Amino acid sequence: MKLHKIKRPGGIFSYDVRLLVEDEFGTWLHAPLGSPWKAPADQGTLPFDVLLLLSPERCWVAWWVDDPADRRLEIDVCLAPNREGDVWSFVDLELDPIRHQDGAVEIEDGDEFVMACDNGWISEQESITAETTAEALAMRLRQRDEPFGNEGWRRLDALKGFDTVRTHRTEDDTAIRQKHHRDPIIESLKERAWQEVREVDEALAEGRIGEDEWHDAMANLVKPAYLSADNPYGQAGHSGDAITWEASRGFIADALDRSGTFLDVGCASGILMESVQRWGAIRNLSVEPYGLDIVPEFVELARRRLPLWAHRIHLGNIRTWQPPSGRFDFVMIRPEYAPIFRRAELVRHVTNHVLAPGGRLIVFVGVEESACRKVESTMTTAEITVTGRVEVLHPRDSRVVRRLFWIDT
Repeated sequence: MKLHKIKRPGGIFSYDVRLLVEDEFGTWLHAPLGSPWKAPADQGTLPFDVLLLLSPERCWVAWWVDDPADRRLEIDVCLAPNREGDVWSFVDLELDPIRHQDGAVEIEDGDEFVMACDNGWISEQESITAETTAEALAMRLRQRDEPFGNEGWRRLDALKGFDTVRTHRTEDDTAIRQKHHRDPIIESLKERAWQEVREVDEALAEGRIGEDEWHDAMANLVKPAYLSADNPYGQAGHSGDAITWEASRGFIADALDRSGTFLDVGCASGILMESVQRWGAIRNLSVEPYGLDIVPEFVELARRRLPLWAHRIHLGNIRTWQPPSGRFDFVMIRPEYAPIFRRAELVRHVTNHVLAPGGRLIVFVGVEESACRKVESTMTTAEITVTGRVEVLHPRDSRVVRRLFWIDT
């Protein structure tokens, strides 16, 4: 993917970038150390990593610059960025709010801005927009409003994969977190252990743990509850009974459009394996279920519960696992089986190595805000085509829905 920074009348400055994810902040791009860049009269490679954030709805592009001499956040004030195919482009309006590593905030390139205005390269209306936007952004840099607080550095450090000392954290960090808190009611509907999950995610983003440790930590969050439960629903993370299980999982059957093999990733007790076979039979479909789990104790549990299917239940991490024999007509995963910036990679691994040609990958999102398909957006921004989806209202809160989508190969 390319990023084109257009300077009037200087021409196009081009950077090789890779798409990470799209979320509530916008589209995140990464230009790793050594990435090529090209200017009208020069070219080279980046001497350090750069993380970028942009959105077609905002008149700025933010750059987290991992320069050891001055680890800084630069923002290009610009006309709203535009994407065409694999190219993002924006017209630079010269003013650049910057927060340096020592915390100092300034607006640079004021002389270039004046020259551009005097020569008519920036219109009067564009100049008003630029000045207003630059001042507002400088204020946000001083206040450390997210994503201009620690959000970008967490992501950049996680991409680099090293243990980092958070020199960019300030005494106001706790207050900033409180200002940008998540709604606990919605979060608890989405994930009962949402606070613990957030802490693990933050540890990974800050470089305090690696990805293998992330998987271990996520497994350790659920193991005690699953293994202490006295029924197969609780042993699969469901707090209700057969009736509430059907209400919260039964719509998975709407993604079954033919007979075939079905791999339940994260099978735990194996109750979904039993359910999906029954749901298929109701629709006159023959569904043969298989299971995979990353937790050895869950694999043992499922094999004990379902001895006739014990040979169908495997131990492994879906991010790297490949079936020992044939691939599957249906594979169902959940997004939390990989860190957010690895989810597109997870999907590509499954479609390339686990799913049979012409098969269907079902992504069970679970509970999500009704107004925004966040998980699905991580697929579409990675140029993965979503073929269909199912959404059902949540019985306890109209702000959220139960949701899944699928990807056909």
